[in-house]
Amino acid sequence: MQGHQHPELRPPLRPGTKVIAVLFVLGVWAAGALLVVRSSGPRIYPDSAGYIDCARSITRGDGFLTRQYGGVAPELWEPLRHWPPGYPIAIATGMGLGLSPYQSALGTSIICSALIVIGMALLYLRFLPVPVAALAALVAVTMPPFLKASTMCLSGA
Repeated sequence: MQGHQHPELRPPLRPGTKVIAVLFVLGVWAAGALLVVRSSGPRIYPDSAGYIDCARSITRGDGFLTRQYGGVAPELWEPLRHWPPGYPIAIATGMGLGLSPYQSALGTSIICSALIVIGMALLYLRFLPVPVAALAALVAVTMPPFLKASTMCLSGA
């Protein structure tokens, strides 16, 4: 078995090799996400409107309220029951920093998705050699469904 070395006998990786691999995967994903955002228009869906409504309610000081039926019945406000409250809180935080509701919702989704990309790359790097791990992570994060989901104003991104 010439050419194969026992794992303990392999030379250690240079410091920063894994960091460079993670940053490379993150950069490729970010470029793909930017293309999706720029080419597909607003990334708002009916659930997005509920999250943004709740964020507006939070910034007004009214608490976790959203309009029924995806905002179709503007006079009917109800407590947020069906969705996680963290996403509206994050949107409200961005709005408090001066972002529009859409910018804040999209930014929140993209930041959370970037954290998922980093976690995925680190997980692959834990179990696979660096080149294989980077390639596996690149394949996963550049798949169209992942790019689409990671750039939508939804909490499930």
